[in-house]
Amino acid sequence: MVFAILRDYLQPSSTVTPNEASTRVIDVSRAGKYHLSAVPYVCLEVSEQIHYHHSAHRKLAQLLWLIGRKRQYVLEAMNNVRLTALFPKHVYNIKF
Repeated sequence: MVFAILRDYLQPSSTVTPNEASTRVIDVSRAGKYHLSAVPYVCLEVSEQIHYHHSAHRKLAQLLWLIGRKRQYVLEAMNNVRLTALFPKHVYNIKF
């Protein structure tokens, strides 16, 4: 499913906005189709198939940045992961 979203978003003639693509990726995770932690690996596999100077690399980096910026969405998508396992103890009191 993520591959399909990336394929549509990374096409030169795509009408999918970066915000739409990032929301779709997170929503697929929230629906239980896959775990959000798999996204970087999928993006790495896709990026290896794209020529280094192609504009799709920039779009892919922008997508990953946007996913990281949508903290509340990401935290909801990862609701079955203990945050204490992800962050050091001194980070627990940070509000997202």
